[in-house]
Amino acid sequence: MGRMDEKADAVSGRVRAALAQIAAEEQVRVLFAVESGSRAWGFASPDSDFDIRFVFVRPVARYLALRPDRDVIERPLRDELDIAGWDLRKALNLLLKPNPVLLEWLGSPIRYLWEDPAAQRLAQLAAETEHVRACTAHYARLAKGAWEDHVAGRETVSLKGYLYVARASLCVGWIVARRVGPPPVRLRALLAAGMADPETCAEIAALMAEKSAAGEGATGRRRPRLDRYYRAMQDRGRVLPPGPRPDSLAERADRLFREVVLG
Repeated sequence: MGRMDEKADAVSGRVRAALAQIAAEEQVRVLFAVESGSRAWGFASPDSDFDIRFVFVRPVARYLALRPDRDVIERPLRDELDIAGWDLRKALNLLLKPNPVLLEWLGSPIRYLWEDPAAQRLAQLAAETEHVRACTAHYARLAKGAWEDHVAGRETVSLKGYLYVARASLCVGWIVARRVGPPPVRLRALLAAGMADPETCAEIAALMAEKSAAGEGATGRRRPRLDRYYRAMQDRGRVLPPGPRPDSLAERADRLFREVVLG
C-alpha cells in the first residue's frame, strides 16, 4: 500500500463520521461511499483533497410526496473532505445511460462504505451496461478538455493536467482494444494492461512519480510520446460503434429500486 492509500485509510474514520452526520441530518441511508478523483486514480499529491462520493436512499414516504426531494446532497469542502452524493433513483437512471462518472464511483478501489447489499447489486448492473459509446465520448472529451486547458501551446505544463490527459487517453485506448467492462479506475492498472507502447507507459509512470512527490500546482516539461498518444486516441476514439444494450437492464434497475426503498 502506498503512502497516499495509507492517508486515505487513516482518514476513513473521519469520512464515516461525516457520512453518519449527513445521514442523520438528511434522514437518508447511505448505500455506499467511495473516493473519486486523483486519489482513486492513483496520482494524488500530498496536498490533494479527499473527494468522497456516495449514493443514498430516502424513506419510502419521501418518494410518494407531492414535492420531490432534491436528488443531490452536497457539503462544502471542510478539513480536506469534499463530500457529495446522489439519490438512488438518480443513480439508477444515470446507470442506464450509462454515466461514466457513476461507473467510476462503483469501480473505485477506495471504499469507505460498502456493506449494504445494494452496493454490490449496483456494481453488477454497472458491469453489464453498454458503456462503449458513452465512455468513449466521455474520456475523449475529458482528454481534449485537459489538453486545451493545461497543455496546448505550452512548453511547461501542469503535471496534474497532463495526467488527466494521459489517464483519459488510456481509457479510450482500453475501449478501442475492446476490453471487457468499463476502463479500470487506477491509472497503474491501465498501464499494466498495456494500453500504450512500453516507452509511452514509462513516460506516464515517470510523470505519476513526479506528480505524487509534488504539490497540486506543480509543473513540468512536455513529453512528446504522451502528446502523440493523446492525438492517436482522439482519432481512434471517433470510430467506435456502440455495443448491444441488455434488454432486461431497465427492468432489473426498477426492481432494485423498489426492493431497496421498500426494504
